Amino acid sequence: MRTCCASCDLEFQKNQGDLWGFWVLTDRIFLFGAIIALYLGFTPESWIVRALLFAMVVAPLVATMPNRQGAFVAVDYLSRAHWRS
Repeated sequence: MRTCCASCDLEFQKNQGDLWGFWVLTDRIFLFGAIIALYLGFTPESWIVRALLFAMVVAPLVATMPNRQGAFVAVDYLSRAHWRS
């Protein structure tokens, strides 16, 4: 396993630990829409509508989890490469 990038010499760090901010922000994007809908007066009265609202919030989170994590690992590496130079 390489310790740095062959083309830009960026050092790869194992268990870096500062990616949680990216993951928290991307999780909150989906939740923010539901919170705004509730704040603006959308009040689900039946359990079916509540279940649909819950599914509409949770399904994108679960479906895009691998892509979001990979994208934000890449964003983290790019930001470190940009600020390093």
